[in-house]
Amino acid sequence: MPTLIPVPAETQCVFWVSTAAARGNGCQPQHACQLAGGRGGGVQTRSGQYQWRVVSWRFNPVMHNLDHLLQKNRAWAAAVTAHNPGFFKQLASQQRPQYLWIGCSDSRVPANQIIDLAPGEVFVHRNVANLVAETDFNVLAVLQYAVDVLQVRHIIICGHYGCGGVTAALENFRHGMIDNWLSGIRALRRLHRDELDTLPPEAAADRLCELNVLAQARHAAHTTILEDAWERGQDIAIHSWIYRLDTGIINPLTEPIRRPINPLAEATLRRPQF
Repeated sequence: MPTLIPVPAETQCVFWVSTAAARGNGCQPQHACQLAGGRGGGVQTRSGQYQWRVVSWRFNPVMHNLDHLLQKNRAWAAAVTAHNPGFFKQLASQQRPQYLWIGCSDSRVPANQIIDLAPGEVFVHRNVANLVAETDFNVLAVLQYAVDVLQVRHIIICGHYGCGGVTAALENFRHGMIDNWLSGIRALRRLHRDELDTLPPEAAADRLCELNVLAQARHAAHTTILEDAWERGQDIAIHSWIYRLDTGIINPLTEPIRRPINPLAEATLRRPQF
């Protein structure tokens, strides 16, 4: 059962809810707190709002204790060991994946699971909207380590339809700091405005997801990391993939990039036919 943790009087806070939200103490489950004034309500103001004072928080052990995840980990490790007793010792001794996956942070697009690879078989970097920004030292560090140290053979840029980051870039209102992160996708939207404006909203969002993947693959190809690797003869291909959440299927958007791109000779982007 959840327990109540008292909040000292000097740190008690006041918040406001509308009359409708206050009816039936509708805000209590949402804010997980015990409210001054009892279950019936707080102090109503002239504006029709209720003033509530937080006097204690409901502590739910299920929400704050992660033992169930640790138990799942042990069960998973035991199952893997039963199937392959030497798996973890071999995994600990080396890391030689052939693939670098640059994908979206969306929890519904886990790299290893959707391409059915075991731990150690794919090097993974994820961020909102699967971006390869030339100013992002995080992704550049991952890219350099994968290319120069791990010597991966394939770089996979994988986006997905229904991407929240891409959808946010299509919307005409502010979302906060993430707008700075999504500025490149907004620029891409403006670049392809003529095409996107002819499409229904859902289709436009899907197409921008595709265009974003293709753009990020080109960004990766234009880094000095890849240009230097190709110059010294490394065999590396950059793949542009898109994942559909409602089918679990990945489709390639174009042929892999296997050599430096001449910016003046980039092929016109065509919508893939699946």
